Amino acid sequence: FPSHDSMTSKEISFILDYYRPNSEYKVGNTYESLEWYSDNKPSKEEFDLWIKEGDKIRKNFIIKNNREQAYKQESDSIFFKYQRDEASKEDWINKIKEIKERYPYEQ
Repeated sequence: FPSHDSMTSKEISFILDYYRPNSEYKVGNTYESLEWYSDNKPSKEEFDLWIKEGDKIRKNFIIKNNREQAYKQESDSIFFKYQRDEASKEDWINKIKEIKERYPYEQ
């Protein structure tokens, strides 16, 4: 999974704010250099898990956007043709399946 070093400080701050709202801290280059000013500093294990989960959330957000663009560019036109009896429902559903296979969500 991604290391703390591969994420921007903004991404790390977002993750920390999500899991520990209202905490005060300063993001460092490593867990050890994370300056925590509140009483609820996460353990290294918690922090590593949050980074892993945060990266998955970020990737799935990108995948969602990619799917939305593909639907607009590829499947919407088939849907409108289907409504006008110029394409089959199966054509439309198959295109949606193809897009989902091209951009699978991380589990």
